[in-house]
Amino acid sequence: MNKKPFEVPRRLGGKETEGYGSGPIPDSMDQEIGLLLEAWMELSEMERNIQTRNFPRREQRQAFNSYSMRMASLAVRTHDEKFILLGLLALGIYGWHESWEMNMLNVALHYDAVKRMGGAPQPIFEKAAQFLPAKAASDLRHFIALATLDDSIVEKTIYQAGYITGQEAEGFRYKLRLGENIAQPLNTMVLNYVIGRQENIPPAFVLWKDVSNWNYCGSHPDIIQRLWSQIGAELPMECRGLVFGTPALVHPISGVIFALTMGTEYCLRLPGSLGHEAINAGAGTIHNWSNSKTTDIQKLLGEDWVFGHFLKDELIWCKKAYEMFDSSEDATK
Repeated sequence: MNKKPFEVPRRLGGKETEGYGSGPIPDSMDQEIGLLLEAWMELSEMERNIQTRNFPRREQRQAFNSYSMRMASLAVRTHDEKFILLGLLALGIYGWHESWEMNMLNVALHYDAVKRMGGAPQPIFEKAAQFLPAKAASDLRHFIALATLDDSIVEKTIYQAGYITGQEAEGFRYKLRLGENIAQPLNTMVLNYVIGRQENIPPAFVLWKDVSNWNYCGSHPDIIQRLWSQIGAELPMECRGLVFGTPALVHPISGVIFALTMGTEYCLRLPGSLGHEAINAGAGTIHNWSNSKTTDIQKLLGEDWVFGHFLKDELIWCKKAYEMFDSSEDATK
């Protein structure tokens, strides 16, 4: 058996993938990944089972997740279900998470795309399932069963993920609304800080799933994991991204930045009584660094900010802050 088609190139997890998810559709990387997936379908079931033991690295999986989202858009543009099949394969083979909710964000897009094309989702989803590892296939079939009984779950899932639909010069596209309203008065102090710490100013906003390597984000991986994998993953809608190169949580509707990493620490924006509650539980507003420098987070970012402290109630406080920042108008009251 020739395994070469499935030796996923390392460049799919490197600098070349930065901005891939939000870049023009289609591009050369779309074609490269598509050829890999088409070759996958030519393998026997036994060969596919062997190949599933050689999944790519985490940062490479992010490229396949981005590819999956891009293919949903391309399918609607071209009215070609082939791109639905490829998008589901990319997700199910290389991008599948343990979390059901995370997987369904992209799956719901493909279901919606088929409906927009005037087709029936069940046959193409079933075809994809036949080429997937057992868990991904089972989850995909379960989603179809749920959506067949109540297709409102598709719309709800897409909304919760923060997706919107729009038109580009090339045609239809699913987009994440996250980060559209970052440049606003409530974020002024935060933006001054994150821009000021960059030698070369990176793009204003990059989705977390398009980040090729957390080690290059200017903060300790454990801190980024706390903000993105633990707190951010549990919020009602997608909030995770890089703000001028700094890992953050940004409200997808109002654009208010309400959490941020800072080297070996992370900071939370907890208005009013939430901040007082966090401080009483052990969070602080002043941090003494190993280089003998001191940061007063409220002087640096604003009066609502505290340093996170891996406290058990931080997720509860962040969910409440998320609700308070549901619109920038409400957040100023």
